[in-house]
Amino acid sequence: MAPRLAGQTGGPDWRWMAYRLRAALVAVLTLALTLMAEPGYAVGPAALPAQATSDLGTVRADGVTLTGSLGSFGQVNAYTFRVTDGPGSAQVYVGDLWYDVEVLLLQASALPADPAQWRTVSCGSGCLASAPASARRRVQYIQPKGLLESVENGSYVLIVRPRDEADFSPSRQFTLRVVVTPPVCAVSGGPEDGYRLALAMTPSSPRRSDLVTLTAYVLPPFGDLFEFEWSGDGKGLDAGGPVLQIPALDLIGGRAGGHEVRVQARGIKAYPDPDQPEAPPTLSVGCTLSGG
Repeated sequence: MAPRLAGQTGGPDWRWMAYRLRAALVAVLTLALTLMAEPGYAVGPAALPAQATSDLGTVRADGVTLTGSLGSFGQVNAYTFRVTDGPGSAQVYVGDLWYDVEVLLLQASALPADPAQWRTVSCGSGCLASAPASARRRVQYIQPKGLLESVENGSYVLIVRPRDEADFSPSRQFTLRVVVTPPVCAVSGGPEDGYRLALAMTPSSPRRSDLVTLTAYVLPPFGDLFEFEWSGDGKGLDAGGPVLQIPALDLIGGRAGGHEVRVQARGIKAYPDPDQPEAPPTLSVGCTLSGG
């Protein structure tokens, strides 16, 4: 028997059924598009998640080390800290990176009050330093970040945020270490070396009667990969390790003028990663103290 035409009594209205089917399809597509539009950079600032803030307290030479993470590409972590023994040198390490991040060191007053602006704040007024993009290693990790900047007493904030959305992974963590040391008097090495060596002297202008403390800092902070050798005015000193304590009189003697204390950090073993099979380079740095 032939089907009844639409509008005939006693049978289905095929136009009404087609309209209901189209309406159902539109609802399904709308739901699917809503589920696909997860928060991210592409959806605009209003969709970004809440930012994360951590207070590291007052940071000194013993430093603060913690593990952090970023829950989404739009998230920014802000780590505040204070310096009370300044002037000094702030050393920042961000490592164990599975994706590249941007790292900025700011005076606390330079951080926008609105967290929505943290994602785009640049290294302008009140910014002490920013880390450049890091090279990718062949196996898993990204080259660590390192900052070394002079600081006075006051409040500071460290910004950590993802750099590239394509490589971002919210399941990965990173390691952050912040140290505030006495002012360094000299730094050697650079990004092309992969490591830097800094030397701090306390007191910074010792008198003949002072006990001088000299501390060598390796950046990134992998001092166990190095052996340290010290010398004064070109003569070897019977000391090893990254810290040397010596009476100023032993260095100056009865000689007037400036006297150089130098430390050499010689790489003796490789970092435990297949991408870095060779030992770090040998670095050397020196500071001068007066014999007057």
